[in-house]
Amino acid sequence: ANAVYTMNNINRQKRIHRLLSHEETGHMKSFIRDKTLRKWCKAHSVPFIEFNQNGVTRCLKKRDDFAKQLNSFIMQPLYEMQPDK
Repeated sequence: ANAVYTMNNINRQKRIHRLLSHEETGHMKSFIRDKTLRKWCKAHSVPFIEFNQNGVTRCLKKRDDFAKQLNSFIMQPLYEMQPDK
């Protein structure tokens, strides 16, 4: 409930247009928090965009293509950092 309280306070002060996050694989408490935030975003018409960071994909409608999606994620080129000058 703390995350929802915080989002409501922020949204009252300055409208939230989208929520960006990484897909987290954590414990049940963080999973429940994320589900609650997803519901809050839906109720407030705020897109909740999660970025995959480790090949584990949450909220799949079906798991049939999991191996194909994981392989596609793993085969993506790495981001190369530019050295400071």
